[in-house]
Amino acid sequence: MFRIDQMAYGRFGNKLLYYNNLRQLAILYGTDYSCVPWEGQKIFNNLLFEEEYKNQKKSIVQLSSKELLTADKNDILKVLEKYDISLLAPCLGELFFSVTKTDPKKILHLPLEENKELTIGLHFRGSDFFAWNPDACMPTSYYKNAIDLCEKEHNEQKKYILYTEDVTYKPFNEIKEFLEKEKIPYELGPATKEYKHFSHDFVKLANSDIIVSSPSTFAICAGFLGKEKKIIYSEDWINNRVNVNDRLWTELNSGGNKWYNIWRVC
Repeated sequence: MFRIDQMAYGRFGNKLLYYNNLRQLAILYGTDYSCVPWEGQKIFNNLLFEEEYKNQKKSIVQLSSKELLTADKNDILKVLEKYDISLLAPCLGELFFSVTKTDPKKILHLPLEENKELTIGLHFRGSDFFAWNPDACMPTSYYKNAIDLCEKEHNEQKKYILYTEDVTYKPFNEIKEFLEKEKIPYELGPATKEYKHFSHDFVKLANSDIIVSSPSTFAICAGFLGKEKKIIYSEDWINNRVNVNDRLWTELNSGGNKWYNIWRVC
């Protein structure tokens, strides 16, 4: 079986990508899986009664995402005959497109919401992103261009919903001011508006018709779960990551897959 014996560091999106990779690998190799308890079991409908974490019955071999990407499938199958494979963190976006051959929505079930109007979710990630990579902090101009695109492409009634974990983030507040000035109706995600568990924002963002995405794994996961939707990204960000051969963004720029791909760049 494939195993997660220690959940990935970082926030919810990192853990969710890690868990998706685990489940996808188990399906690909026709074997079982096991995962330590994590918060997703309280968020996704079908994980609530998931079988408890399984103790090892075989000796364990630890493999990194790099080793999984470069290994021959038959070699992995031979390892699984004798050992459990424990996935070493980080095991995130670099593995996503290579192993995601089953619709993630069939693995991770979210409650679906019916939108009365075209719902456009704008995700802003500030806080720790400044320290991680300032280029990942999307500028106000990106969100303005994305709003302009949505206004031009869609004539029907629209609803913009803003999501962030950092209400002091300058682009977040500038976009609020911009929407008010232009008299474009908007609202805030439930956890953005008031102190609620982040899952309230995640479920609602995942039920958007369009996501104006940040590079956050929170927004990425909301993009491939919940409703079928269109994804907008920053062209500057995509080019930045392609230029450094970042596997996730290079593969996304090349078309992604049928469950996660880019509709437009701005």
